[in-house]
This record gives sequence, C-alpha cells and structure tokens, in this order.
Amino acid sequence: GKLMQREDGLYTYRVFDNTNDAIIVYYNGAMINHETEVIIPEKIDGYNVVILDEAAISYNEYIEKLVLPKSLKSIRRCIGDKCPNLKEIIFDGDTISVDDEAFKYSKDDYYKGEIITKRKRVITLKDIIKPGQEYYIQ
Repeated sequence: GKLMQREDGLYTYRVFDNTNDAIIVYYNGAMINHETEVIIPEKIDGYNVVILDEAAISYNEYIEKLVLPKSLKSIRRCIGDKCPNLKEIIFDGDTISVDDEAFKYSKDDYYKGEIITKRKRVITLKDIIKPGQEYYIQ
C-alpha cells in the first residue's frame, strides 16, 4: 500500500490496497507537541486504523499513557521502545492480536507498566508473554 502522511504531520500511515484500512507506521505527535497522553484515533483521513506497525510509538521521553482505539486489530513489535515514562496502555476494543515482541525491546528491556482493557482487566506482560507466540488481549 501507499505510504501517506496526515496533513498535520502527526501520523505516517500506509493504506491497504483495495480496502479502507490503514496501518500506523509512525506517530510523530508526541515529539512535536511533547504530549504525555497519546490517543490513537479510530480513523485517519477516513481510513480505519487497524494495525500499529513495528516501533510506531517509540523513542519518546514524554509519553506516559497510550490509548488504543476499538478499531485496532493488531500490534506489531517494539511498541513503546525507548519510551521510559510510558506506564499505562488502555485498550477499549474487544480483542486485539499482539506480537510476542510487541512490548519487548531487547533481552532485558520490556514494557513494565499495565495494559488496561475495557472490562477494566489489568494485565502485566509477565502474565501473558510466551516467546514465539502471538497472544490476544481481551
């Protein structure tokens, strides 16, 4: 699919061919605006946000909280890498597929905060990570 950027420059994304679905390739907003809370939208320029691509949210010292939309179906590797202050991830959807290294950045470095689901279930990574397997957050 074609690589695109939202007009305000905050999101770089790719649209799946012949669909209305988009992958967020990179979020630039927290670095530009020094945002501590990042709310990923359900739609970007009319496209449904369905995947957070590898390292889409990374290298950001400001972000403390990440809110994921209901439309999101999959999270790829290294989300939150080099985001030392990220402590809370909130997911408001029903089910999301998560790569086994989505929140793991190196052998000893991984996201140590909480993932909170819409059912108010609090998940920590040590509860769910099994190397080599994707898992589902519900």
